[in-house]
Amino acid sequence: LPSELMGMDVSSFRAAGTRPLRFAIVREAGRLDCAGNEGNSYATGNCRFTADARFMNLLVSRGIGRPTEEQAFGLMAVNARRQVVEAVAAAHYPTPSIDNLMALAALGVDGRYIAAMSRVGYRPTTLQSLVEFKALGITPDWIGGFTHIGYGNARAEELVQLKALNVTPEFIAGFDRIGYRHLPVATLIQLKALDISPDFVRSAVGPRATMPPVNELVEMKIFGKRRPR
Repeated sequence: LPSELMGMDVSSFRAAGTRPLRFAIVREAGRLDCAGNEGNSYATGNCRFTADARFMNLLVSRGIGRPTEEQAFGLMAVNARRQVVEAVAAAHYPTPSIDNLMALAALGVDGRYIAAMSRVGYRPTTLQSLVEFKALGITPDWIGGFTHIGYGNARAEELVQLKALNVTPEFIAGFDRIGYRHLPVATLIQLKALDISPDFVRSAVGPRATMPPVNELVEMKIFGKRRPR
């Protein structure tokens, strides 16, 4: 972002002519100092990266290890922060790798997100699962919608599948209304994957018929059958 380019005048960068350029990007993991020439919305030059010793020492103290120069630059580039390192430790996750930290930072996972997920009872067993949660947009509020309708004990991997297939509380409530109450998560995932909705069931079975077992719904969808009324 232009606001992070300390010492750079954007209007000067865009102006006609050529002039010296010098700016820095300073983040918790390190800083990048750049110098060269600018003008006509174009710049050339060289940059020098310096890792932040305090941040590197924090990683060592947390058992993560000391990053290589390339890894340190990567941590700076994705804006890895101390609060994420501390939040991961506070939530008792396994010790992260450098790659874990970069993935979390790249997706914008912060301490508040980690703490909020823990408060609603979801602390995935691996940081990779936490990365999947964030990548799919799984939030405490989204989980709360399922808790409200009786699915508060869904496993982390089930939540990932529900979100990936866009299974919503409204989808589940629709099945509740036609007699399929509290279906197992695996069944809901199967129904959604096959595009079997409450509307499909009403159309295939009819409003006055006794609702068939779920396996018959699957057969109706796959083989195009309709149940005799």
